[in-house]
Amino acid sequence: MVNAASARARALRRWAGRGLAALLLLLLPLLLTNALLWLFHGATVAQLTPVWSDEIIYWHEALTFARAGFDGGYYAVHEVPAPLAQFRFNAWGPFVPAFYGSFAALFGWPPAAVPVVNLLVGGAGLVALLAADGWRWRTLLVAPGLLLLSIPMLIFAPAAMLERTQHGVALLVAAALVAWRRQPTAGRAWGLAALLAAAALLRMTWALLFLPLCWQMFPAHWRGRAAALVVSGGLLLAFLLLNQLTASPYPSVLSNILTLATTDPAAAGGALLASIGESLAYMLRGHPLEVHQRAQVLLAAGWVLAGLAWGGRRGTLTAEKARRLVWCAYALLAIFVLNVLLYDFFDWRDYRVIAPYLVLVLALAWLWRLRGLLALLLLTTLPLLPTAYLTFRAWSADYVQPERRAQVVALAGTWDDVLRYQPGAEPWCNTVLSTLRYFFADTGVLLTLPPGLGITMILDENAQPFPPQSAYLLLDSGFYERHGGRLRLAWLRDVPGGALYRNLARTCGPP
Repeated sequence: MVNAASARARALRRWAGRGLAALLLLLLPLLLTNALLWLFHGATVAQLTPVWSDEIIYWHEALTFARAGFDGGYYAVHEVPAPLAQFRFNAWGPFVPAFYGSFAALFGWPPAAVPVVNLLVGGAGLVALLAADGWRWRTLLVAPGLLLLSIPMLIFAPAAMLERTQHGVALLVAAALVAWRRQPTAGRAWGLAALLAAAALLRMTWALLFLPLCWQMFPAHWRGRAAALVVSGGLLLAFLLLNQLTASPYPSVLSNILTLATTDPAAAGGALLASIGESLAYMLRGHPLEVHQRAQVLLAAGWVLAGLAWGGRRGTLTAEKARRLVWCAYALLAIFVLNVLLYDFFDWRDYRVIAPYLVLVLALAWLWRLRGLLALLLLTTLPLLPTAYLTFRAWSADYVQPERRAQVVALAGTWDDVLRYQPGAEPWCNTVLSTLRYFFADTGVLLTLPPGLGITMILDENAQPFPPQSAYLLLDSGFYERHGGRLRLAWLRDVPGGALYRNLARTCGPP
């Protein structure tokens, strides 16, 4: 009886210690970000406010999902909705708004909500790393270094975008992968597959990892290899198709090539070659951190491939070590090549897409004790850390501007007399078409629009169809002077730099 009681007490202390460690890691990204904001600006995470177009849409879509589910207005560019028009959200589809909107429905949705959720997902990823590492206390010591030395996780910490959640997803995938390779059961393999599927709903690039997963799950003969290629390729195409059907179109290399492929395959091939040439031309251009990440990915991939070749030639490479190195090399090269072929190498676009895979490989290098790769990643990061912290300080200053916050506070709740969500109405009757000014300058206007209303963007006024379909138009004075004569409008109220109008070409009931 004494021994049993003692064993129970030890187990209780062990689980209490693990619970405390898990809570600390869950909150660690939030605490470190708060400390940096206070150090640089005397501000806190609670003062963060979305700054520019994507962030505004991420934040407002979540609010609309919490209020109206899938029955809100349209979020789109130039009023072009998704092919499956019952899905009314922006170019990332309906699953990101559903993810953030679930938190909004449960806990409310202040302006700082997106980065708070992102940082908590990152903390959950750290807890998963701790569990995958056998609840060793050294992980508690490594975790702050991982956050402070990983440039993508640092600079995107205050952003109201999906990036920091993607970094947390990378940590979760790393932990699940390590757990499966340590004990390669079917249950753990299917668990990793389910995690990748959920991650691919948020960003379809995670579907790239189905290939190495299927390759190692299926039998090692030609039929198994063929099945792995077919299944992983089918899953990748399925997630691509799902995104194309449920997301509103956005002008991009991929959308241009896919459109041309259905009408003029030769032109699609030319567009692909042009994209490759442009990507290579921009490889050494951009912010120093952008160029650094591209070089770091290629250098790390080269190091891993060299290790595979050297170890294989000398016969010192075990089968499991080879599998681990293949995972790292594939992750780095697959996402990099995909960006060269089908995405943009400027304006931080390739950086945002590649960074989660770099975080994944960094976590794998730690958990698998790939010391050479880990040292390479850390040593190539250190020279750019001063630039990274200067970038964090400059970017985060925009997120804590008192003027921006004051505009949000001043406009909040002032729309009810002219603008409100109408449940069950035709979607365009719950949609506001806005010029670019309100996505980048007076952003408080869009942030305070009532939940349930969709927001469509005039990205290029020469590409905007007339007459507009949206019931409401938020126009800056310059756009109104140039195009007001083509529109049938009723003035509703003035806003900074312009006015809100009712579109008389769209018949809707009173708000």
